[in-house]
Amino acid sequence: MRAGKLPSGLPEWFAIIDGKGDTDGQVGLYEWRQHSGKKMEEFFTMDLNNDGFITPQEYFRFKGLPDTTKIPSKPDDTAT
Repeated sequence: MRAGKLPSGLPEWFAIIDGKGDTDGQVGLYEWRQHSGKKMEEFFTMDLNNDGFITPQEYFRFKGLPDTTKIPSKPDDTAT
């Protein structure tokens, strides 16, 4: 995921918090603490792999939504 290119379907707070931090396409714990005004428990619930970051993929999995960050694969031209 390129910085500044967030997939559709994310909540507005995701872009706001990331934009106030380093705009790397994910929300770090340090960004959450400084800019969200939300409870820490909420962050830890969405940080599914406990690495200190909420990626768009984690958010979609947390919400039970399809992952819109996946690039559709091209048909295999070698198949007959």
